[in-house]
Amino acid sequence: MNTIFFSYEAKKEFKSLENTTKKMFAKHIIKMETNAPRKRLRNTNFYVEQVGQGRVVCLICTNRIEILRIFATHKEYERWYKRLD
Repeated sequence: MNTIFFSYEAKKEFKSLENTTKKMFAKHIIKMETNAPRKRLRNTNFYVEQVGQGRVVCLICTNRIEILRIFATHKEYERWYKRLD
């Protein structure tokens, strides 16, 4: 079982979500404790979990998942991803 850690940005983004969206993200984050995300971003060490229209970006180490960012919409995620290049 993995331990979940939140970055400062991820905590702030999670708190700003609407209640229904927050519940949906919380379910996926709990699920990530047992099933780590498998989709990896190209040319990075980041992994992505799709949550409805949103995304959770994280780093995976042995028995530890650090959630770096939480995006409520795919557009927010795309803007962030384009800045990585």
